[in-house]
Amino acid sequence: AFLIFLIKIDHDVCSNYGNWVYVAGVGNDPRENRHFNMIKQAFDYDFSGEFVRAWCPELARLPN
Repeated sequence: AFLIFLIKIDHDVCSNYGNWVYVAGVGNDPRENRHFNMIKQAFDYDFSGEFVRAWCPELARLPN
């Protein structure tokens, strides 16, 4: 958490800590069985795979 504090320009302790706890799945959540679904996120936000190919060179040659 301290490294993030040093790196981020708009660091807010409460907001960032809450988001990291949520993403890690260790915080309190009123809804049960809520998990981050990477496949769904990929289809919703990077359907063509452009972002993944840009940041994962190993996958750059895969077809759409």
